[in-house]
Amino acid sequence: MVESSLDQLIPVEFRADLVLELRDANGRLALAIVLEVHRDVDPDKKFSWPTYVTVVRAKKRCGTILLVINVLGAKTATDVLS
Repeated sequence: MVESSLDQLIPVEFRADLVLELRDANGRLALAIVLEVHRDVDPDKKFSWPTYVTVVRAKKRCGTILLVINVLGAKTATDVLS
């Protein structure tokens, strides 16, 4: 077994490029979109991007997706993250 506490003693800031909110006809929040523009190869993104989605989902209390705009010319997610 390992430690099950998920506390962070030293706060870590995660900042997305943009978060969009889509609302239904009644103005209720229907979906949040975390938008990231991928400019450089960064293997750590495969660990931080899921955090963005989880935090936005918890704060907004709605479905949340990650949309990555790839400006590197990579053809697959593996190319972008490796």
